[in-house]
Amino acid sequence: DLSKLGMPRNKSQRIRGTAVICGRSIPGLLTARICSDHFENVVIVEPED
Repeated sequence: DLSKLGMPRNKSQRIRGTAVICGRSIPGLLTARICSDHFENVVIVEPED
């Protein structure tokens, strides 16, 4: 529904489970921020050097 585009979900409407974001760069952090509006949990994974 285009009228709801860009709006966060209510807590009861969030997608069950965890979104896993690979990389802690600026795009990764922005992606995690957006995912936090739609998923119950968000995890950022950063590879070790």
